[in-house]
Amino acid sequence: MTTTVSGANLFMAILNGAELFNTNLTRANLSKADLSGTDLHGSIFKNTILVDTDLRNVKRLEEVRHRGPSYIDISTIIRSRGNI
Repeated sequence: MTTTVSGANLFMAILNGAELFNTNLTRANLSKADLSGTDLHGSIFKNTILVDTDLRNVKRLEEVRHRGPSYIDISTIIRSRGNI
């Protein structure tokens, strides 16, 4: 079962520890969101926005399903210290 939050504005949302596995995050704005400990396995990214977001402690990020391009900026890479 897939939960849909497609197009949601989660700017600066505190999602630490959330279980977002199998969630449709198409067009979702996760800019500056706190994703520490969040489980994203099986989630769908397409036109998902990750600006100035620390991804170091996101669980199972490698299991995100990319259905199209998403947006990540240099601030995210710097904040994540390259651990993406």
